[in-house]
Amino acid sequence: MNRTLNKFKKRNIQANLYNFILVIFVVAVSVCLISGLFISDLTLNNSVNKFYENSNLPSVWLETDKITNEDREFLSSKFEYDERYYFHSEFKIKDKNYSSDFIVSNGKTSIPYIVEGSKGFGCYVDAKFVEKNGVGINYSKICLDFEIGGEIKQIEFKVLGSLSMAEDLLVDDSCLIFIEESVFLETLKNEFEDVSLNDLNYNQILITSNISEDDEKLIENYYNSSGSTLLSMKSKTDVQSLVAMNNEIEISKMMLCIFPVIFIIISILVIVSTIKQFILRENYNIGLLKSLGIANKDILNNYCGYGTTTCFIGAMLGLLVSPLVIPNMTFEIYDKVYNLPREEVKLVFPVWLIAIILIFSLIIGYFSVYFSCLHNVSKTPKDCMSGINKIKLNSRKKRRNLFGSFGASIRNMRINLSRTIMSIVSVFGGSVLMMIGYSVKNLFKESSNLQNILIVDVFARIFQGFSICLLVLTTIILIMQIFRERVREFAILRVHGENYFKIWLSILLEMLIISAIGFIFACLFVQPIFIVFLRIFGYFGNYFIDFLGILKTFFIVLIMVFVIASFGLIKIYKINLPSAVKISE
Repeated sequence: MNRTLNKFKKRNIQANLYNFILVIFVVAVSVCLISGLFISDLTLNNSVNKFYENSNLPSVWLETDKITNEDREFLSSKFEYDERYYFHSEFKIKDKNYSSDFIVSNGKTSIPYIVEGSKGFGCYVDAKFVEKNGVGINYSKICLDFEIGGEIKQIEFKVLGSLSMAEDLLVDDSCLIFIEESVFLETLKNEFEDVSLNDLNYNQILITSNISEDDEKLIENYYNSSGSTLLSMKSKTDVQSLVAMNNEIEISKMMLCIFPVIFIIISILVIVSTIKQFILRENYNIGLLKSLGIANKDILNNYCGYGTTTCFIGAMLGLLVSPLVIPNMTFEIYDKVYNLPREEVKLVFPVWLIAIILIFSLIIGYFSVYFSCLHNVSKTPKDCMSGINKIKLNSRKKRRNLFGSFGASIRNMRINLSRTIMSIVSVFGGSVLMMIGYSVKNLFKESSNLQNILIVDVFARIFQGFSICLLVLTTIILIMQIFRERVREFAILRVHGENYFKIWLSILLEMLIISAIGFIFACLFVQPIFIVFLRIFGYFGNYFIDFLGILKTFFIVLIMVFVIASFGLIKIYKINLPSAVKISE
């Protein structure tokens, strides 16, 4: 019995190889999108949290006009903290004028990450500023005028390297320069006489202890009654850079909850539709196997093996490709928006994610075949082997009527209703994502916020690319299913002298009707889906789908249908007429 099943298995793989390959690619595209978004989210979350932890970020920043001994006594009795000197100044590099925020610190709290360079006697400049302005590390110098006690002198610092600071991750026109307090003080001593730490006028307090609302009130009450002035007090939720990065993490998580669902639904429908058509074609063979005495359980397991194998291979392929696609696209944009050190970004690809995706793929593959095959296996061998529809064409007039209208296409759609619905849903999903992609890019291209433009644009491109891939695959599967369903009819028509173009026109009309229905439904529902998409990014205005985006999507779908349908004409030319004569008889 095993030899019989193995022979059937080999023949089925050879006869349906292209269908199996297409199912593999459908699974691979969906898994690549889903796992890619997961990897991107986990990597971003892990990298940012690790960067924050290594930077030893404070919980609260206090800015004051000066820090007195009384202030230190009060703070040390309540909290753990560090001090630093913070000021803004004009400076020069190679006779070019710039301005920057300077931080003079012992480097214990809010530690800068050295992107390039090494420790030494000098300063560290914002990495994006270094890259943008071509600042030379280890040979460029910054020059600024500094005042102590009414005396102004020019001081110089060698640029030792570039840095990134967790509290200043947003990329903009500003620049941040970090100098170790010992280096800064030594430089001042070389220019000014009798300089001490007190002359630096430390004006920022970085509290590392956890601060409650009562603690905040206590600090405010103290400064209200002290000789020092509290200029500002902000926590991590008040720092613009940290808020923006944390919002990015939230957006990344939200993307996992919405758009992958559409791809999962479309992929499952395509897989189920393809496998169901395969099982319908195997009805005769199932009856033959039953008549040979092979148990229903063995037949089911044999056919379920096709589904599990193809889905497993597709999932593995998607998992292998996913780290190379979406994470690279998203982090390429993050590099432009945030000064997050790329060296700290380590791809996170957890075993649990791989296991869940593989198990889920195996379940889909197994049960999509199981439920499609269960009804056929429960029949008697006679019922299975006698379920072949016969096509009768008694006159040339009927053949002309068949191809002179939508009759043949509508008839085939009605007979294979479940496949038709699944194909419509596939076109609907792909069209919706393409329309949203075009509309988002057009909506934000005039925005003055670089972050909005880049981040929204990359997600739009991701959804457009994957939706086009999925549309192409589902359309190829559609034409192969149509040809499989109607190959006997086409063979009979060829024997009776019907020309190739009219036969091909029937295929084209069916594909166009299905695509048109899917596209119309997409146009009806895309607006509310678009509003949900914008809500994710925090936009609550009255925005509308771009009309040009709808037209572009329409032409893409139309051209894709015509191009893929043209391959059907090639298959019609390859119909074997001797076999066709035998079928017609």
